[in-house]
Amino acid sequence: MTKRKVKISKKAEKQLRAVQQSIYSAYKLWLSVILSEGVKGLRSYAGFKDHALTGNRKGERASRLSRTMRIIYKVTNNGEIELIDIIEVNSHDYRKK
Repeated sequence: MTKRKVKISKKAEKQLRAVQQSIYSAYKLWLSVILSEGVKGLRSYAGFKDHALTGNRKGERASRLSRTMRIIYKVTNNGEIELIDIIEVNSHDYRKK
């Protein structure tokens, strides 16, 4: 079984504090799924619509928390632990600012 660890950026923490309760609940579900099943587990939940990003966001992934809100994250694996870095939670604007 792969060990997983989630690290959340200060930006994402701030963004999560400002979201509606329904989006925060979706985030908690997303977090439990990724910790227990990893990225492959997210694919079994159609509502998350998890996918790899391209362009200047290549190497990052996005999952849907609501119709308009996305969580942007990156996964690295050193063989012993899978690290999930939550970069930001935004309103479906993938362009880096």
